Amino acid sequence: HNFVHQMSEVITAQVITLLKQGNLLKASHLAEKHELPVSQARVYLAQGDISAALAVLRPLRKQVEVKGEADKYLKIIILQAVAHHACGETDEAILLLGEAMGLAEPNGFIRIFVDEGLPMVQLLSEVAAQGIMPNYVSKLLAVFEAEKQEKGLSPSQELVAPLSERELEILTLIAAGLKNKEIADQLIISLNTVLYHIKNIYRKLGVNKRTLAISKAKEINLI
Repeated sequence: HNFVHQMSEVITAQVITLLKQGNLLKASHLAEKHELPVSQARVYLAQGDISAALAVLRPLRKQVEVKGEADKYLKIIILQAVAHHACGETDEAILLLGEAMGLAEPNGFIRIFVDEGLPMVQLLSEVAAQGIMPNYVSKLLAVFEAEKQEKGLSPSQELVAPLSERELEILTLIAAGLKNKEIADQLIISLNTVLYHIKNIYRKLGVNKRTLAISKAKEINLI
């Protein structure tokens, strides 16, 4: 209907949906084809390449700040917060998310946080523990909980749903008895990428070691 100016928003929504479905290849193709750097950063995060995601987001943040593009700036610092949290830089992640919430609360923004899924729930929980903007954090967490109940998911299903194709692939190799280096060699990815995915697998399954991950995966018919 000639709403060409809306296409970037449509493609961005498609990329988010594809990533939630674990379809990294198609999401990556769309983000690259339409030259959407924020979506490309999302793909890098899903692939476990945190450094690549941050390399895209840092200069982009400066550009949109100079241009005064408030909505884009907000999206970028939220993604930066998720990225820093993913690589264990909790203090920086909390600082960025605090800035984001300060900008978002006056406008009543909710979905912009909820779209980040489970990683955002964990980050918000850490922010809540520090007593930062407790009313807004409680509101955001309540929306996450309401959506979980609306989907009718059990705790295990809620945790398993976000696993990407790559994470499922690595989980299968773990169950087959392969060591981390062997998994990296077989999939032709770096050892750090394998470790990042394993960390995500453990977090999503609610376990902390291989044997428990295998047991949980078998229990819910993942492998």
